[in-house]
Amino acid sequence: MEARFVPASSHEVLCIVRDITDRHRAEQALAEQVAFEALVTAISTRLISCAPGALDAAIVAGLGEIAGFFAADTAFIDELSADGGTLHLSHLWTRPGHEGGRWRGQRVDLAGFGWLTARFERTGHVFARGPRHLPPEATETSLVGADDLGVLWVRLGAGGDLAGVVGLTWTSHEPPATDEVLGLVRFAADAFHGAIRRRSVALLAEGQAEVFEAIARSEPVATALLGAGQLLARHTLGATVLVITVGEDRLDLVAEDVDDPWVSWFAERPLDLANPYGQAVVTGEPVVVADALSDPRFGGDAVPEPSFRSVSVLPVRSPRDGRTLALIALLGAEPAATTRAPACATRPSPW
Repeated sequence: MEARFVPASSHEVLCIVRDITDRHRAEQALAEQVAFEALVTAISTRLISCAPGALDAAIVAGLGEIAGFFAADTAFIDELSADGGTLHLSHLWTRPGHEGGRWRGQRVDLAGFGWLTARFERTGHVFARGPRHLPPEATETSLVGADDLGVLWVRLGAGGDLAGVVGLTWTSHEPPATDEVLGLVRFAADAFHGAIRRRSVALLAEGQAEVFEAIARSEPVATALLGAGQLLARHTLGATVLVITVGEDRLDLVAEDVDDPWVSWFAERPLDLANPYGQAVVTGEPVVVADALSDPRFGGDAVPEPSFRSVSVLPVRSPRDGRTLALIALLGAEPAATTRAPACATRPSPW
């Protein structure tokens, strides 16, 4: 409230009272907007000047600053897979002392999020103060926790290039009352998107150079294949990448340790339709096993260890005669394997 006193006569004074709540809120929102824009500018400057190999750490640090500005408990980036069917958690910041239930590489099904992508087309972000404000299908996914007091999702990528989601969650702290300033997180999302793309391109170029250098030095074929496997692992999120060569009558896993038990396991797989690897060799077509434990085609003979729940097998064929020369296998720890994702691998890998 604002009070102003005006003399009315020699014996009277008028007190004029005015409600300035709306003006105060507008001034406060403007101040927050200016402060947040300065923060995003600082984050963008650091990301632009950062070396490609240090971008992941810089992105996580930037997420922490965004979360701190809004008193959020976690900040994350979920990157969209190449087929547009899944999200994988690629970057995560968690408030010290806060126990989160998510991990890098975690897969999130997009089946229940048609409402989210549709909303992105209109506003670019979605803010909800707790699961009670979300459709039931959204709360059934790992993107929303039952204890979350508030969740913000911001589109990663502009126009038709939907690359993922930048998000904030509030669990132990109250979220903002409105999304008036939260909508500005889209500017930070643009900075993160550019950094992720630059990192991916730089790592891809670096990996390609390593492979071609090995070939130029006339090193053994296995060495070059190991380099190719390492290159794939950097750009495959949530999966373990294997390179397998196809011999006359057996499969040979490319591994640094020839005594690796997986080498024997693959060598014992026949080149026929009874297993996904033999099927890929025989047909020359990719084979996807969404659930290795229940797929009736292979009777549980799809993965070298029961800890893996899915596998995608991609044949590498000769351009001359079409013969399958090698296989690329992507083993997933969760059902519904994805064949490719744009970020570096974070689960156990032989590389």
